[in-house]
Amino acid sequence: MSYSRNKTRRTASGRPWLLLVLSCTLLTGCSGCTDPDDTALDNAQTASSQSDEQLQEELFENAIDNLNRLEKFDSGQMPKMIARRIEKLEKLPDDWKGDRLMLTWPRPEMLGQVVSRLDRWLDTQRPTTTPKADPMLQTLPKKLADLPQLRELDRLKLSGYDAFALREAVWLREISNWARGEQLDDLPRAQKLFDWTVRNIQLDADSPQRVPLLPWENLFYGRGTSQERAWVFILLARQQGIDAALLAVEEPAEEDTNEGTGLRPWVVGVSAGGEVYLVDPLLGLPIPAADGVGFDAEGNLSIEPATLAQVLADEKLLRGM
Repeated sequence: MSYSRNKTRRTASGRPWLLLVLSCTLLTGCSGCTDPDDTALDNAQTASSQSDEQLQEELFENAIDNLNRLEKFDSGQMPKMIARRIEKLEKLPDDWKGDRLMLTWPRPEMLGQVVSRLDRWLDTQRPTTTPKADPMLQTLPKKLADLPQLRELDRLKLSGYDAFALREAVWLREISNWARGEQLDDLPRAQKLFDWTVRNIQLDADSPQRVPLLPWENLFYGRGTSQERAWVFILLARQQGIDAALLAVEEPAEEDTNEGTGLRPWVVGVSAGGEVYLVDPLLGLPIPAADGVGFDAEGNLSIEPATLAQVLADEKLLRGM
């Protein structure tokens, strides 16, 4: 018994480093250990985050997929919706102060679902900067600045107007990609797009009583005024990265006054190769350059458009029309 006790004491007291090493090992091991509950929580949070990201991605992809094939859902209803919108606007009194556009705005079911899903996706995004309206809006005339579409441009949220802007952009993209043909240069592509516009948007007479149509409505109905034709053509050109704008001329001053009556829309100018080429949406033809009218190899009428600089330098180009 004595021998055993002494041996035990000698072992413990003779090797104090062993206890120290064991103690340090246990302490080190404990300091690096993770509570099983904490590990499970971290894994659950990671899985939840990945699941949320996947859900957001699926939400976005589903909305875009439906947006690209809306014709399968509600195109048959749209002509009737447009007709009802126009009928409502025609019946509104002239002094009605509300939002005329939104009052009569169509609300197709699938397009509404697309916007709802995109809005939910937008809610999950974290923009690096705060959305702000462009300062150029401050330079607009009051009549334009008061348009309902411009009131909430600093909000990261889609409106009923945005839904149709998205639909319109999809149609214009598809049309412009097809109508441009195999042309590569800006001017030939623009000529193809203008030709498509003239052939597919039948010319309507304009009048103060006529309810203006929006570009997507022009595409649905296949008709529009010369200015609406110009609008459709300009948007088609923009889809192809071609700069185009509606040019206007100042109306002459009225008798006994020194003031003009305002600006009158004239033709569309297309920017290509450092020049601005002119096409007339009312006539449905380019303004011909000098000796610019001829026939192609197949006997079709061919018109080389004049530039703005050429027209300003030679008024005969306009008188010849």
